[in-house]
Amino acid sequence: MSTTQLADQQHPWIGLAPFTESDCEFFAGRGEEIDEVLRLVRRDTLTLLYGVSGLGKTSLLQAGLFPALRAEDYLPVPIRLDHVDGAAPLAQQVLSAITKASDTAGVEAPAPLPGETLWEYFHRESNHFWSPRNDIVTPFLVFDQFEECFTLGRETSGRERRGAAFITELADLVENRPPAALRGDPQRARDFSFKPRPLRVLLAMREDYLAELDRIRSQFRALGQNRLRLLPMGMPQARQVIELGAALIAPGVENRIVRFVAGSVADADDGEITVAPALLSLVLQQLNERRLEQGADAKITADLLDLQQKKIFEDFYLRTLKPLDPGVRTFIEDRLLTASGYRNSCALDDALSCPGVTQPVLDELVNSRLLAYEDRHHVRRVEITHDVLAPVIRASRDSRISREALAKAEQQKAEAQAKERAARKQLIVVGILLILAVAAAFFGWFENGRANAARDTALAARSEADRQRREALAQKTEAERQRGEAQKQQVAAEAARTSAQQSRNNAVAAKRDADELINFMQYDLSDRLKTVGRLDMMDAINGRIRKYHKDHPPEAGDANALREQTVSLGQRGDILRDEGKLEPALKSYREGLAIFEELARQEPGNAGLQRDLSVTYNKVGDVQSAQGDLAGALKSYRESLVIREKLANQEPGNAGLQRDLSVTYNKVGDVQSAQGDLAGALKSSRESLAIFEKLANQEPGNAGLQRDLSVTYNKVGDVQSAQGDLAGALKSYRESLAIREKLAKQEPRNAGLQRDLSVSYNKVGDVQSAQGDLAGALKSYRESLAIFEKLAKQDPGNAGWQADLAFSYWRTGTMLGRSDAQSKKDARTMVEKGRDILRELKTRTGLTRQQQQWLDSMEADLRKW
Repeated sequence: MSTTQLADQQHPWIGLAPFTESDCEFFAGRGEEIDEVLRLVRRDTLTLLYGVSGLGKTSLLQAGLFPALRAEDYLPVPIRLDHVDGAAPLAQQVLSAITKASDTAGVEAPAPLPGETLWEYFHRESNHFWSPRNDIVTPFLVFDQFEECFTLGRETSGRERRGAAFITELADLVENRPPAALRGDPQRARDFSFKPRPLRVLLAMREDYLAELDRIRSQFRALGQNRLRLLPMGMPQARQVIELGAALIAPGVENRIVRFVAGSVADADDGEITVAPALLSLVLQQLNERRLEQGADAKITADLLDLQQKKIFEDFYLRTLKPLDPGVRTFIEDRLLTASGYRNSCALDDALSCPGVTQPVLDELVNSRLLAYEDRHHVRRVEITHDVLAPVIRASRDSRISREALAKAEQQKAEAQAKERAARKQLIVVGILLILAVAAAFFGWFENGRANAARDTALAARSEADRQRREALAQKTEAERQRGEAQKQQVAAEAARTSAQQSRNNAVAAKRDADELINFMQYDLSDRLKTVGRLDMMDAINGRIRKYHKDHPPEAGDANALREQTVSLGQRGDILRDEGKLEPALKSYREGLAIFEELARQEPGNAGLQRDLSVTYNKVGDVQSAQGDLAGALKSYRESLVIREKLANQEPGNAGLQRDLSVTYNKVGDVQSAQGDLAGALKSSRESLAIFEKLANQEPGNAGLQRDLSVTYNKVGDVQSAQGDLAGALKSYRESLAIREKLAKQEPRNAGLQRDLSVSYNKVGDVQSAQGDLAGALKSYRESLAIFEKLAKQDPGNAGWQADLAFSYWRTGTMLGRSDAQSKKDARTMVEKGRDILRELKTRTGLTRQQQQWLDSMEADLRKW
């Protein structure tokens, strides 16, 4: 990644080159994306940034993210791994990049020791990064174009082995897994800290390689949980890019430029327009160059745009192809464009068989943004980058075909003239022969007698010659017929082979596209819908995913595909559980559990599968607990606990595994509390709390760990309240509330965090009520009710949120009636609202055991009033 400044006031747009950190004041249109990536980086160790080619991932990182992170004492370390034979070891390249970035930023960084792994480098006790102000700095390793690990890194068996070893080493660093050699050497282990270190890692890659991540997901447990998909720019974002040079553009031209680059129709709504940033930057740069030719004070006008818009892409196309073999142009125009002028794609192997087309040439065209690679199920294809280039390429093709046709016509004319001259010569020869024949006849009259015998001999010879000629012509005709038939069969066979190969390629491509879509739906889209609580949309999406898995069952031995199918079953169970449909949810979970048990049995040493199995045991236990089957729930949770204790003991420095263990301690504690075993419940909750306090102190900026800590404070508070320790319970609940207020303020649109906050308000209110602080309790309950009203309105089909709202109406109404005798009518109305919600839920989905208890209590309270 370069740091040389490319932009200035007269050149605010830099074409196809990526923006550097020095160009940050000229980088615009990605403010929301920068904020989102910042949030993800702050939240967890590993972040994944992906998108299709040409959306500006490198520019977003260099000119958008890096300056913002430097202000927060991060050290951005740009890394582009070199996979060619003879290059330095990949881990050594990372350490060299850290040294270079540290020197450039004036950061005091530890010197790498020979042969040490990435984990050892970052976890050596004495290793810290210090800023010039003597502040601790957090290294931020950014692996740009990470998909090259799956392309260039697998071109030979040697590269593939080297790449696999590096992935393992990088995963050990991210997951805080000490190398196996170190775990077996206690004496040497004293030199290292096994606690999480200040470190962040970001992988930036093209979207079409997401499926490759499934092959390494078992090593990166956090992979894909913290990710952002970069999308094309919309009209507002594109206008922000243009407005960087507002002084250089005449008023009213901005929208026309955006619509031209987007290739949109005149009546398209602004909200429907999407723009590839690379093409927008190219057009703006070219328009600016034409402006500068008219003088520094000139402006980009509508007339200039009308005059240049076709020529911009035409010049770009011709300038890019000028130094290349003419066969490359023929390949692009004939193979990458349909007869009617639409973009087409071609398999890389087929492309390389065309005259003039080589791998370096294609790489150069991809870097120049004329072409793009697209990988579909391990079949790499080549295509034109954008539809707006198609008309220019079609016009070039039409012009080339016209020139070729004219040249061919001239050649045919020349050939005809040559044949005509040859015919004239032949006529002259024939004339001479006729004259000679007449002379011969004259002389023959004198020698008629002698000639008769010769004539008879000649006639016989001529007859034999005619016979042989006819026979030869017949044989020639038959041979030509057979050759023509063979050629037809060969053409037919080649057409059938090509059609079959195309069908196979299409099938492979379609399967790859479907896999990528399913991957996006199953993770990104579902995660975002879950955040806003859209169970209805999640259910519809999950149904499509399950139908896909049913129609395309995994091949024998494909554990990754089988795991993805099981993930969809788990998501189905989550949706059913949130809708209050517990029995179907339990069935879905148990189907997934059976698969994970078999996969874990086949690979007992696969820690990722063992963890998946423990997650599913927990989900089964959650439903059993909601159904009142406490013994069954406790058994399921203890199955999970056994696995998680083993995994956590194997890797004591792995924060993710420690978190998993604490979650299961909490679940065991919940059941123990429900069974009346308060001492056991408090012990389990405190086991969990000790782990979360340690993890949260190590990473105070990790929002996920902070939420987990708040949950555990509530668990401890619940047991303290049940034991009658109200002061202790209130202290625990307030600890949780403080965390949740901060998290909810940071992400006001995150429905899950808003619900957490409302739950904490209710718990604080419960203790205040038990202590006789009715006014304080009423205030807390009202805070909770306001949140639940908003959430329930947001998704009326979410049975869990509707039940929460009913409970909040009941709690608030009851407290209102107790604290203000004049408001009993309003109080009764609130409780009736809660009762009516639960009655409707009971009819629609059924109630859990706890929800039925709430309904019974509400009806009893209303009878008293």
